Amino acid sequence: MINFTTKNVVILGAGRSGTAAAELLLANGATILLYDNNEKLNKNKKLIAELRDKKINYEFNTEAVKDSAWDFCVLSPGISDKSPLLKNIRGIVPIISEIELASLFTNTPIIAITGSNGKSTVTTLIEKILIHDGFHAIACGNIGYSFSRAVLENSDKDTIYVVEVSSFQLEHISKFSPDTSVILNITPDHLDRYPSFADYRDTKLNILSKQIADHRAVLNVDDKNIRNYYNTRASIVPVSVYKKSTQECWIDNEELKFTFNAKEYALPFSKILLPGPHNQSNIMHAVSAVLPYLKSAESVIATLKTFSGIEHRIEYCGKLKDISCYNDSKATNLDSVQAALKSFPENIHLIMGGRDKKGEFQLIETYADHIKTAYLIGEAADSIQSQIPKIETQICNTMENAIDSALNNFVKGDILLLSPGCASFDQYANFEERGRHFKQLIKAKK
Repeated sequence: MINFTTKNVVILGAGRSGTAAAELLLANGATILLYDNNEKLNKNKKLIAELRDKKINYEFNTEAVKDSAWDFCVLSPGISDKSPLLKNIRGIVPIISEIELASLFTNTPIIAITGSNGKSTVTTLIEKILIHDGFHAIACGNIGYSFSRAVLENSDKDTIYVVEVSSFQLEHISKFSPDTSVILNITPDHLDRYPSFADYRDTKLNILSKQIADHRAVLNVDDKNIRNYYNTRASIVPVSVYKKSTQECWIDNEELKFTFNAKEYALPFSKILLPGPHNQSNIMHAVSAVLPYLKSAESVIATLKTFSGIEHRIEYCGKLKDISCYNDSKATNLDSVQAALKSFPENIHLIMGGRDKKGEFQLIETYADHIKTAYLIGEAADSIQSQIPKIETQICNTMENAIDSALNNFVKGDILLLSPGCASFDQYANFEERGRHFKQLIKAKK
């Protein structure tokens, strides 16, 4: 392990991952500066008190970080490496991501999951299977509990870290080498940050770059963007919903099947709680990733019979005046929206919108027969409306207006689905806040 007591480190971004990285470095003797270009943070009394209590040196300034004698820079995922904040150190000071930093402080297994969609579901499912099998497993990373925080708070335990990894977190890795990597799918997303889809795809595939022959890479071979472009020294574990091939987990008619200790196990999908056809692929990836760590196949079966999904992902919120309500706030790209629409055959009142990530909203017209009306909110409302002329739309601007409009236009048995297809940052701090607001409004109107 690196001796950090002689290191001077600047951390850019004072969000969850940045502050956790600062604490982790301080705990290991480094000299640090937590830097953010949001001057308003100077007025955040709670944050300032917390930083001072933890003796974290900080500076919140709109200027670029000064070219001091930094040994390296830890870049929070929300800050692009092209940000003007880095202009004085770019090309001079080594830049690493927060997940890279955290991985330097643990020698226990890391299972890392990436993909455009399904990451949080698969990350949580793997964690729950491991816990059922008796392991101390922690779901962390992009899921909301930073990898650095997880390592800081669990370093005294024999922990398996199940790390959800975004493309942003994979932009600056040189040593991050998970024991098991999982790539679920790669579809257009974050094209407001990347010059092209190819750049986004290659950043996702970067999760494989430092793995070695003893490692495993669980790959969706149905996805041409993975199948045709991956490059790794790790042992490939293929996943396909269409054919068994040499898979450890596969679909046979209406059953999920897998092998464990040379014995075949089967579980009917009718006994699995996760809804929607997209989750069949998610389940297969999770099971394929976790099998080598387990002591008992029963942990897989028992967990799949009880795990119903995660908050903000096609989350059932009850009924409001005979309309069933679902919170899919985590759907921040169009592939996620399409997966949600596939889960319901028809009569959907769809709430979409937020901050546009240069999505091709016309893709939603494939499901025009499923959608009664699309209620459009946030900055992207006009753009979405212009791209889906085959679907009846209403510009509502706010979440409350959208729900009220749907309630004036429903028939008993209809579906109200929040599946935005956009980022939340125009009106909310994050997709979690957006989803909670939706649920609060539904509850208040009952």
